[in-house]
Amino acid sequence: MRRRPLYVVLTLKNAVVEERTESLFSSKTQTDLLQLLTTIDAARRSRQVKLLILNIRNLSIGWAQIEEIHAELDKFHEAGKRSIAILQQADNHLYYLACGAQEIYPAPSGGLDLVGLRAEILFFKNALDYLGWSPS
Repeated sequence: MRRRPLYVVLTLKNAVVEERTESLFSSKTQTDLLQLLTTIDAARRSRQVKLLILNIRNLSIGWAQIEEIHAELDKFHEAGKRSIAILQQADNHLYYLACGAQEIYPAPSGGLDLVGLRAEILFFKNALDYLGWSPS
């Protein structure tokens, strides 16, 4: 008898932390980054798991953490496996996280708040020289 392919659902919500500390005030709903990366790696190595579903909900995550998840997802894809991301509500961070998956499905009742990335640098040296002011 042949086994059916399995899928893994990872629900990402609240804050992503590098290391979960157990204390009276710590939240038990935090996402442990190391545990998340280990789970994706275990799914990659499993012969039965063929699909990874990322259910992304109200999540607080940094750019470097997203890059680490993307690197692990790339290894998952190189193993010939598929991944999808389900977005409830997304800003730039969460949409970029979802871009690590091969397919993205936004919730019908959710929204995307994408404002783009931008950096602006102002140079004042020439203007200050023209005004005759120089820092001492």
